[in-house]
Amino acid sequence: MTTQQIPLPDMSPRILAGKVDTTLSKMRKLHDELNRALRYSPAKDCPYVRSPHDAADLVMYDMSHLEQEQFRILLLNNRNRVLSIETIYTSTLNSALIRIAEVFRPAILRSSAAIVLIHNHPSGDPTPSPEDLSITRTLVEAGRILDIDVLDHIVIGCGCFVSMKERGLGFEGTSSNTVQLN
Repeated sequence: MTTQQIPLPDMSPRILAGKVDTTLSKMRKLHDELNRALRYSPAKDCPYVRSPHDAADLVMYDMSHLEQEQFRILLLNNRNRVLSIETIYTSTLNSALIRIAEVFRPAILRSSAAIVLIHNHPSGDPTPSPEDLSITRTLVEAGRILDIDVLDHIVIGCGCFVSMKERGLGFEGTSSNTVQLN
């Protein structure tokens, strides 16, 4: 009986590092191309947001289990079609850290008619905090001044969410100028 040796590929750290770099580079290129394709997809392919549930569904999967707080906005056109989902902040949120200009900049640049505020609570409990209420009131008022409707503020928990507008938190006395989220 003879044993045959099968040559193994060179797995030196230098070769492996090169392969990993190439793979990461290809993944980055693919990611960039997918983002470009999504950004320029025809409006007919963009989802509608007709309810808080629709808005939450767009981000629930990836925001439910984040270990850090993240603040995003949905940019909507005048027919409530999603133009984009923008991440504004990642980390600890409080009213002192949120800059109104940074929240509304993407909406102004994309000529959005409306936005939906969304952030997660890493604790898993989506109950809005007093800071959430304060931030919401401030951003609703800023939106009123900028003529960009803030339709809702969704707080994401572990597989669940709270619509602050449905609960009447931070939207007291608001009237929508252009579109409504039922």
